[in-house]
Amino acid sequence: MATRVYKYGLVPIGYPPEAAVGKNGELHRANRLWNTLVALHRESREIWDDARRATSIVYSEKMDELEKKQEEISQAFDALRLVRMEEGTKDESNPKLKLQRDVINRLKKEQAVIFGELKPLRKEADKALDKKALNDDYRKKCNEAVSVKNCGVYRRTADQIYANFRTAREKALKDNATMRFHRFDGTGYFQFRCTRKGSNTDGITVDEFMQGSFTEYMRCAVTAVDNTKKKPRIRINAVLTGGASKASKGR
Repeated sequence: MATRVYKYGLVPIGYPPEAAVGKNGELHRANRLWNTLVALHRESREIWDDARRATSIVYSEKMDELEKKQEEISQAFDALRLVRMEEGTKDESNPKLKLQRDVINRLKKEQAVIFGELKPLRKEADKALDKKALNDDYRKKCNEAVSVKNCGVYRRTADQIYANFRTAREKALKDNATMRFHRFDGTGYFQFRCTRKGSNTDGITVDEFMQGSFTEYMRCAVTAVDNTKKKPRIRINAVLTGGASKASKGR
């Protein structure tokens, strides 16, 4: 049977606690955790790249060529922004903007050719690497970062951030995209898991959730339901900071 996941937006009654939404609060720490994982990802990419370069001079030279081309593309985008300012428009039917966009498109096509040439070189260089050791080192650093004692984020939320990060990282690696840092803007999410009493498996029925008596200790529980409005309003009591002080043993 498929699992249905619900995502609710919460409107606080009164002011939310500063410990949850303020500077260095739960959401801020969660944002910091994401950025720590991104930094570890970038570090890992550099370590892998250095290892490949050390085993293959041909790969190293092709990577130098790629980096040079990426710098040319970056400069071309800077030039495009400058032309937009000078012309006072973003409309690329403007001859000067169109010319600069053509330059960017040409450079991107040249970059795509280099990517294609790199693929077999990377595959060949990887044969000489101790990939297990490299991956184990990366995962160890990530697990240390996600542990509650290091990140200070409620364990369930930290686990979900790590899961979301892994999904985003897999896509970035597949698309050869860049994992980006997130600037903290005061928003975020809290992860709650609902479990029946005496069960180690997540998941409850909607009725059980509405009754608010499905587990011994609830960080998120319904306290009232108002059906007098066009859309039902559910009053929830949620713990937004603090929680488990020990990291999860299994990931």
